[in-house]
Amino acid sequence: MKNIKDILLENNNEDTARYFEVVKSKLPELQTLFINKLEISLKECSETEYWLELIFRKGKMSEVAYNDLRNKCGSIRRRLIASITTAKENT
Repeated sequence: MKNIKDILLENNNEDTARYFEVVKSKLPELQTLFINKLEISLKECSETEYWLELIFRKGKMSEVAYNDLRNKCGSIRRRLIASITTAKENT
């Protein structure tokens, strides 16, 4: 089964060429939007860590649950930071 890219390349018409030029011209803009969304996600992750700590300190969450969720947030945060760094290097 052929993928859409192969089908479009086979046609090799002006519409296909124009489409790829439009996509290519928007790549920097799309990359910037992608980085912005990753940075927003990183802020949300930090805010989630804050709320988890607050809930734990108020005694509304067990230490086991808190540690588990904090570790998961930390893992997500590290992945987001690595993704942002890589995306910025490739810009």
